[in-house]
Amino acid sequence: MITKPEGYDQAQAISGEYETLPAGGYVCRIMDAKETRSRKGKPMLELSLDIAEGGYRDFFTQAYKANTRDDKKWSCIYRQMLTNESAGFLKGLVEDIEKSNGFIWDFDDRMLKGKLLGMLFRREEYQNRDGNIRLSTKPFQPRSIQVIREGKFTIPEDKTLYSGGVNEYEPPSSDDDLPF
Repeated sequence: MITKPEGYDQAQAISGEYETLPAGGYVCRIMDAKETRSRKGKPMLELSLDIAEGGYRDFFTQAYKANTRDDKKWSCIYRQMLTNESAGFLKGLVEDIEKSNGFIWDFDDRMLKGKLLGMLFRREEYQNRDGNIRLSTKPFQPRSIQVIREGKFTIPEDKTLYSGGVNEYEPPSSDDDLPF
């Protein structure tokens, strides 16, 4: 006979099934913005996003709150390098944010929290700890919210491990337990 783990009776059952966000275009809210460093030490802007409109509204907030692990992390992050070589991509992102919100950004990352941004999401293959190939949906390319609302975009193709490239609804009751 095995020993029942402490807390078993109070634990929420986890079936391993979960809803995935389909690839496509979404109007997102910037939940947090900060300058961080890449693994190689290069500066980058990190935007924590959630879906702001439509049937998948608050998708990542709900996933975060439903996660019972101690080491849980926000699962929707868009990273933009802040190097000279990526200046054009940064400018495109900034223009999409400015156009979407009707303001001029002065590079104060605190001013981005709560702003809207259109984002194309694509499915990406990854290999899990057991060696199995799985798919997740990740933010891929920014757009203005107008482009997303008007449907003037093409859904990005899946990123496979071998294709290269870069790496019932209930509204949240409170934001007190979010990581930012």
